[in-house]
Amino acid sequence: MKRAVSLMIVTVAFLSCVGTKGPPLESKMYALEYPAPGPIVQTPLPCAVRVDAFDVHPSFATDRIAYREKAFLMNTYRYHRWQAPPPLVVTWLLERDLKSAAFCRSVIGSDSFMPATHVLEGTVDEFFEDDAENGWQAVLTLSLTLATTHSGESGPRILLQRRYSARKPCRYQNPHAVAEAMSLAMAEISEKAIKDIYRKLSENP
Repeated sequence: MKRAVSLMIVTVAFLSCVGTKGPPLESKMYALEYPAPGPIVQTPLPCAVRVDAFDVHPSFATDRIAYREKAFLMNTYRYHRWQAPPPLVVTWLLERDLKSAAFCRSVIGSDSFMPATHVLEGTVDEFFEDDAENGWQAVLTLSLTLATTHSGESGPRILLQRRYSARKPCRYQNPHAVAEAMSLAMAEISEKAIKDIYRKLSENP
């Protein structure tokens, strides 16, 4: 009897591994897409900004799309992923937008050996799908710090430290609509951040 039960358990385990007929589910990858801004000045400022790789809240240190159905409960999709983990996506897009805005002499990445006059650091605090009762929303929160790199008697100076947050409604309740809404959130934050960075650099050449 025990042998029969053991055989049944092994059989069930084998079938669960094999699965049902049909191809396995494939992961779908989603990207943030929005147009880069155009130049905002005719004469660039005499500064070079280095954009360091952003940090991220532990809940969003994955390429899986995170979602929240209720307070204190965060989950991730198994087969729906971002094209890259959120900090890489946000860092790349903000660096791209700063280059496109063209108000600095140069904008470089963290792996560049070129000298920089200023450094931009950041942390992705929130990057998730909020399944609210009144409709799904894409939530993005980003903390930025802009500082000088040259050190005097007092060391580098912090010129800007601000937290940006955006919530955008999803047109439909699916990951594709979440990616669309998250793109709008990123575009909004990028626009605000670029204006603030330009103003601070103009005040502190």
